[in-house]
Amino acid sequence: MVKYDIYTYDELGDSLFLAFPVEYIFKEVIPLEEEVLLEIDREGHPHALEILNASTIFNTSKENLSNIRKVEMIIEVSEMCIKI
Repeated sequence: MVKYDIYTYDELGDSLFLAFPVEYIFKEVIPLEEEVLLEIDREGHPHALEILNASTIFNTSKENLSNIRKVEMIIEVSEMCIKI
C-alpha cells in the first residue's frame, strides 16, 4: 500500500502525475488501462502513477485539475491484482 505525496498536472497534455518521494531502482511501467500507467521498482512496489486524459477520466475541467490542493490515493498490489 502506497500513499502518494507528490503530484503535478500538465494542462496542455492533460496528464496527472503522482509520485512517492523516495529513491528506488526503476524496473518498468505497467499499463493498467490505456490511459493509466503505473511505474514500479525492481521489487514490484509502485512508485509513480500517470493518468493521461485526466480531465475526461475524472469528469472534471482542466482548470480544476490545475488547482489541485491535495491528492490522496492508495494503491494495493498483490499477486492477483492491482487496486487503485
